[in-house]
Amino acid sequence: MKFIIYPILIMVIIQPFISDYFFEKRARQLALDDKNIIRGCLFLEKKYRHRNSSDFLLYDVNIDGKVYSTMDISISGFPYYAKQFTFERKMDVNISCYKIEYVKVGYWFFERRYIYDLS
Repeated sequence: MKFIIYPILIMVIIQPFISDYFFEKRARQLALDDKNIIRGCLFLEKKYRHRNSSDFLLYDVNIDGKVYSTMDISISGFPYYAKQFTFERKMDVNISCYKIEYVKVGYWFFERRYIYDLS
């Protein structure tokens, strides 16, 4: 029985890290070709405090109709990564569209978007 439970338990724990790795790896590959970089709009949906810290703010943003946390849409190595902290501090609910460039990655039924750069 242990031989069945342990591998399943390990896969459940490791799965989110593995899926992030493959999505990010694919996004880096797609970003090498300019045809895969999409120009779109981003606007702030919600700004809120992290439950464990009064100083740490989280942001939910809408990218062309889909809502993401800003923690999930940046990849080190993309130009946006270095600008993320400053950009998040300047984001305003009253601005309806920040011009961005992003990469869309899809595997089966799952889709993620990663911001490549600000336009």
